[in-house]
Amino acid sequence: MSLANRAKEDSKWLMLQSWKLDKLLRLKWRRFALLSG
Repeated sequence: MSLANRAKEDSKWLMLQSWKLDKLLRLKWRRFALLSG
């Protein structure tokens, strides 16, 4: 596997991870906002 290829895969994975984290945080915040009214 070439270095450039690996970097591309890494950035793709990082984007996916940050997207998942973002969704999770939004859900938590929404629930928190609902609870606090």
